[in-house]
Amino acid sequence: IEVSGHQTTQARAQLSLAGQAVLLAVASLGARDSAHRGRWPSPPAVPGPDAALDRRTSPSGTQSVLDHYEVRVATGRTGRALDGSPGPGRSAVWCRLPDGPREVTAGDVALVGDMLMLGLADALGEHVTANSLDNTVRVVERAPTEWVLLDVRIDAVEGGYAHAGAHLWT
Repeated sequence: IEVSGHQTTQARAQLSLAGQAVLLAVASLGARDSAHRGRWPSPPAVPGPDAALDRRTSPSGTQSVLDHYEVRVATGRTGRALDGSPGPGRSAVWCRLPDGPREVTAGDVALVGDMLMLGLADALGEHVTANSLDNTVRVVERAPTEWVLLDVRIDAVEGGYAHAGAHLWT
């Protein structure tokens, strides 16, 4: 705990391996009473998970976080449809949570949100992999669901790095 306030707590956690920092997480947690509410972005109009295209998991012999999720493409290209031509930089995939329908946790949001690299292949028009350098996760409202819609927006790719963001919808 860095700061423990009346309504907001700021905390940090660090994961180390052999004395070397590997992961740093910083969080602001809390809520306060307010009469103001609003949500200005809206989810894209896409087919539901049952009508979306199934995305195959990692190639044989590899391991990925994607192995734990059923992923279906709502908009965008994958597989053989990647022909080298750039896409619009916005795509959407449905991700089925492991262990069935339940209330989405902050951890779920972090893991599903980190899959935004799935939209990078569509934006570039070819199969690519990517590492996440930093993630900012903001949870507005948690809801029970089985599927989370990952609405990916690729902003730019330059110098070997992609800059992207995503909205998640339950």
